[in-house]
Amino acid sequence: MNEHENEYRTETEFLRELIENPYAYHTAFLTGQTFEEKREYNKAFFYYRLANNLCCSGEDEMVLLKNLVDFIKAYQSKFDMTEFRAYVKDIILMAIGGEVYDIAAHMLYHAVSEKGTLMDDSLLIDEDIIILHIFTQISAEEKKEHLLPVLHHCRTWDQIKEHYKQFKFLLRRIQFSLPEYLQYEAVDFMNQYQISDFAAEKFVSYMGSEISQNIVTGLAHLKKISRPSKPAVPPVHSADPEHTFSFIINVSRKDYLSEIKHYIDNINIPDGYAVELVPVFDAVSMTSGYNRGMKKAAGKYKIYMHQDVFIVNPDILFEILRLFSLDENIGMMGVAGSTAISKNGMWWGAAAEDKYYNLHMDSKLYYDISVDEKIRGDYIRAEIIDGVMMITSKDIPWREDLFDGWHFYDASHSQEFKRRGYQVILPKISKIWVLHEDYYVQWNTNIYDYKKYGDIFLEEYTE
Repeated sequence: MNEHENEYRTETEFLRELIENPYAYHTAFLTGQTFEEKREYNKAFFYYRLANNLCCSGEDEMVLLKNLVDFIKAYQSKFDMTEFRAYVKDIILMAIGGEVYDIAAHMLYHAVSEKGTLMDDSLLIDEDIIILHIFTQISAEEKKEHLLPVLHHCRTWDQIKEHYKQFKFLLRRIQFSLPEYLQYEAVDFMNQYQISDFAAEKFVSYMGSEISQNIVTGLAHLKKISRPSKPAVPPVHSADPEHTFSFIINVSRKDYLSEIKHYIDNINIPDGYAVELVPVFDAVSMTSGYNRGMKKAAGKYKIYMHQDVFIVNPDILFEILRLFSLDENIGMMGVAGSTAISKNGMWWGAAAEDKYYNLHMDSKLYYDISVDEKIRGDYIRAEIIDGVMMITSKDIPWREDLFDGWHFYDASHSQEFKRRGYQVILPKISKIWVLHEDYYVQWNTNIYDYKKYGDIFLEEYTE
């Protein structure tokens, strides 16, 4: 191909040509040249990457790869990955608006993949792009099957994101056997938006084969029965502080709080005990929010957890009481953490033999069930437990003076308990307690804060 050949290509013209020839790498390259000349470097980067990944001609591939490498070397300082991802989203939405879902999926995949693999740790993608990837793939396959695509009712990004979140919430209720009247809302949702069984099966396939089959079987059952009635609301029991569990959550998303409440309501409560939910709104940091929640909460037992954590073991409170009863010096427990402090302070940076995970992790592109078999006996003593869930039986102030952001508050609090002579433990868990809907982290935008608070942590708690 001629490296110097150039002609104007608009996004609309490019989409039309891509429909005619899905491997139109030559057109992608020319479009990249156009945007490079206009000094729109993020757009140029998109098309050069697309051209390189679409190309399957050996000679041209080398030319395109060299062009991409040279372009990155020349203009990397001018890239803005946030703007790049926004442009990717815009052009994919343009294709979705034209109902060319196969082209949308094809283009998205090749623009952010690394020669055939969607990179879930790449700086090129974020949660929005992952959701678009899932829905465009499903819609493209539905269209081939002559079904109404799941994206048919979505024309804006807000609509797509809301559909994704609601569908995930509703299918998860089936996965974890919430009351049937709550599960049945998945059937209502599918009927309202004409979502096919085919789409539902494809959607849950991202959650793993065993989980997928359980949800599909559950959906089939729900479609055969009449709408379950909502049971009478049980009376709210109060108890003295010694017999109360307080769930403390810093909340920025009220839609998640509403869903989390369904799972807390599904917990089995030991006789003579009570449960309360203590949401904290508008916190300026994790520590400030948790200090507010701690002062407001009535219970001796406080369960601090992220707003994207769902209690999936209804018997969790019985396990918590049993573990605290083993030793009065146990002050705090969690579901993930480490028995050593790593060089950078991040617990997951510890050696493999020192790290422990016991939870469901839903990270959109993959679903992981972690049950750590390394723990012998009832528990192991930890140096740090992760903030995904921190359960205490004693009240110790959170270090607002040092950790005024969103990182290392958990490592700090673990060390504060140890300073006072309390044990911090990771229990042996046979039936996982929680699911964490892990947000996709953009490390390039968070690494400064991690290093800043990591340095503070190491200076305060290590010699």
